[in-house]
Amino acid sequence: MNFQSAAPPKLLPVKPPENKPTRMTGTIPAGWRDDSAWADVAGEYLPEEFEGTRYLRVRVDSVNSGAAQLAAPFPDAKPGTAYEIRMSVRAPRPATFAVVLRQDGPPYKEYWRDEVRAGAPNFEEIVLETPVRRGR
Repeated sequence: MNFQSAAPPKLLPVKPPENKPTRMTGTIPAGWRDDSAWADVAGEYLPEEFEGTRYLRVRVDSVNSGAAQLAAPFPDAKPGTAYEIRMSVRAPRPATFAVVLRQDGPPYKEYWRDEVRAGAPNFEEIVLETPVRRGR
């Protein structure tokens, strides 16, 4: 999602899954979804701007169990293809988070994972590359 395009992304309120309350609130880009209803977490998604850069702030207030998860669409993984994921991150204090490509539903098979550490007051560009695999 390019938050810097001429037309900002359409933003929608977080919608919890049917019959599953969530304590994650706020606004996220259309097509994205909060995937934290299984966990005991609380926080808010906040579209913001910092020094002219639009971004989505993920504020996590508490994690008692599980993890806060934001799911974004990704093209179907094709065997033998590597993908590059570019993101700009900033954090007022050091924080580590995982970027994971996995199945959207059960059994939630992970295809790729990388840990990202942020902690600069200004945005840092991070480029993650998935390895090329022969099959799924």
